[in-house]
Amino acid sequence: MRFQREFFAIAFSLALASPAWSDIGYTVQIVGGSGLAINAGGLNNLGQAVGEVSRQSTGDFIAVKFGPSGRDYIGPNNDWINSFAGDINDQGEIVGSQGAYLWTQQAYVWRNGQTQALPVVISSSEPVRNVQSVANAINNAGDIAGWYSTDGGKTNNAVVWHHDGSFADISALTNGAHGTAAYDINERGDVVGDTTVDQQSFVLSGTQVTLLSGRAMALNNLGSAIGYSRVGWDARATVWDQQGQATLLDQRETGNSSIALGINDAGLAVGIADGYQPETGRAMLWRDGEAIDLNSLIDPSLRLQLGSAVAINEQGQILAQTRYRQVVVLTPVPELSSVWMMGIGGLALAGLAWRRRQS
Repeated sequence: MRFQREFFAIAFSLALASPAWSDIGYTVQIVGGSGLAINAGGLNNLGQAVGEVSRQSTGDFIAVKFGPSGRDYIGPNNDWINSFAGDINDQGEIVGSQGAYLWTQQAYVWRNGQTQALPVVISSSEPVRNVQSVANAINNAGDIAGWYSTDGGKTNNAVVWHHDGSFADISALTNGAHGTAAYDINERGDVVGDTTVDQQSFVLSGTQVTLLSGRAMALNNLGSAIGYSRVGWDARATVWDQQGQATLLDQRETGNSSIALGINDAGLAVGIADGYQPETGRAMLWRDGEAIDLNSLIDPSLRLQLGSAVAINEQGQILAQTRYRQVVVLTPVPELSSVWMMGIGGLALAGLAWRRRQS
């Protein structure tokens, strides 16, 4: 009888508990405080996030690694020095830039608690007035994508700093000898970025260039890129396949805007809709052709308004910001089908044990 009672108890508890999983899709962990000068940057596969906050004394920005207990400052904690963190890989290496002014930023990587400047090798004979560089993304091999400029940011050149220390100006390979920037790099070393040509981006795989019609912001390890393209006056979230074919993620009528900012290998894309800043936008998830407001997938009792989603990792965790600039990491809860499969397994084991007991 004891096993029979356990069998029905398990069934009853599953019947009560299972609907709750379908109501809430993500748990929420607040990893940054609130304030108008907090920005989310990148997210690795361990759920670690980086970005920047501003100093109350001067308003300058300082690069930080976000955590559940607060922020770890990784940039120089000195007044009048701005630092920004754009990405973090699974080894905890962080890339970004720092400098006294926004127009004198220099690309940096933070490794093992040490700050290392990323060198810029200039082969052009043109006069150099003010070298500026920014590192935007790093993969797990340690390859870094970004850009540099010799005229204070007026004309950019897409670059890759390889993990072996070599420097590659890839601007000429991307059909834009001047006016290119690299925004992301995947585990294969493919690079995505844009050019100064109106509504033209690129994916560089080895020496093969695929031009995209629109503005691409990120790509996954399969070579799919995301960003936005123009539909009339509106920016619309877009995904491009490996051949450069575009598909609109946002199929709404004219008068709506959206930008996709992150994509993982499962094809899940995240971004922002109906605004270009967290204060006014809505954090979005595009999944299997469906556009989902992420606010509908979190516990409403938290009273959070998610304004943007900037990255998604291979575990499905999402880096987002609220309309009050809080930085949060969303972690998916088990799918309803998974819960039922676990429940069925538990019921089967309980039933088997009961039958053996009876025999």
